[in-house]
Amino acid sequence: MERFRDLKEDLSNLSSYNGTGMSLEEQKELFSDKDSLREYLYDKWFSDIMENAITVARYCDDESVVDKIWFNEWEDGLEDILMESYVDWLMDEYSFWWAGHDTLPEIQPDDKVKLYRAVGADDFPEISLSQEHLGNCWTYDRETAETIEASVVGRKRFIFEAEVRAECIDFVLSAIYQSWDDSFMEEREVRVVDTDGIDLLKVVDLDGNIYWEKK
Repeated sequence: MERFRDLKEDLSNLSSYNGTGMSLEEQKELFSDKDSLREYLYDKWFSDIMENAITVARYCDDESVVDKIWFNEWEDGLEDILMESYVDWLMDEYSFWWAGHDTLPEIQPDDKVKLYRAVGADDFPEISLSQEHLGNCWTYDRETAETIEASVVGRKRFIFEAEVRAECIDFVLSAIYQSWDDSFMEEREVRVVDTDGIDLLKVVDLDGNIYWEKK
């Protein structure tokens, strides 16, 4: 079985995925204070955000700044303007509606988030349903799971449907990925921190045939 995105992932031990390394409470605190979020992004994600500057620029209202980034005309202060607009958008515009709330601070540890995962295999018996093998890369959009080609080209596609405890999701990493890179945005990717929090409900194929269902 291969994960949602990276075909080289070792699935022998996936019960824990480090992600940002923050607990849900720490993530909620981060998204409760703009200064803290700004400091965190500068410290941990600055170079990555700059690599995705063209897509991140969509959150800047100053068209002259957007044009300079698009045409690679960097100048002093431009990076700070880009980062500031990105922080503002994450705090004021980005919604965690896919987790049942508009903002991250509203999310509670026991909230259940409906997620899906695409798995490619020649046949169902090849797939392990053990808790530690359920994978860390999911999507909140079922249609995406049905159409994504990352890991299932040339094989039969199975769709995992699950509910995941909020405390086991890396919301910060998911928000960053969903907001800065077109491929991640198209995948509506959600990162699960701990597979123990995944409550698998059913496994189906694209025709709706049920191969496994929780009793």
